Amino acid sequence: MHQTPARAALVAGALVASVGVLGACSPDEPAAVLPVAPSPSPTVDEAEQQDAEAAEKLLRDFYALDAKIASNGYDGWQVMAGFWNAEDEWANQQATYEKRSAEGWRAEGGAEIASLEVTEHDPGKDGAGDEKVTVEVCNDTGGVVVYDGDGKKAARAEGAPERFVVTYTLATLDSQGRWAITGRTADLERSC
Repeated sequence: MHQTPARAALVAGALVASVGVLGACSPDEPAAVLPVAPSPSPTVDEAEQQDAEAAEKLLRDFYALDAKIASNGYDGWQVMAGFWNAEDEWANQQATYEKRSAEGWRAEGGAEIASLEVTEHDPGKDGAGDEKVTVEVCNDTGGVVVYDGDGKKAARAEGAPERFVVTYTLATLDSQGRWAITGRTADLERSC
């Protein structure tokens, strides 16, 4: 193949440059290692993580105490008020507790949180104590057996699934970080 003088000069220049770079290191001298910038690793927003953990703890405590109250024939249900900061929601829950207590109902086992996913987080104003978290819980009632006042096993409502999604909204009540349930919606059409 015939090379033009310009092409030959370019090839020769490239070879000289390569040899010059490679020849700069002697066999006793290690080649210079250029620093490589670390690839950015994803960071977890600590405030969001702490809020999610606090909300989950409140819900797990809520479920556990609810099961204990139900197994006791709903005696002492009034302590459940401490979990709520939503008048309408608490009024509905209170009516259920009062009715079951008055009629002598009780339950064995309790609903369980099969899974929990944070779907929204609002960090609120810095230091104001107005954080909010929305979570979707897979509510598993498969291990619950309810007995009426006569001690007979109460039938599950027709079509009611054992596992369904309940969406909870939780918020801090003050700058001390006390959490409460501010909303709850059960979606019996969404099994999980």
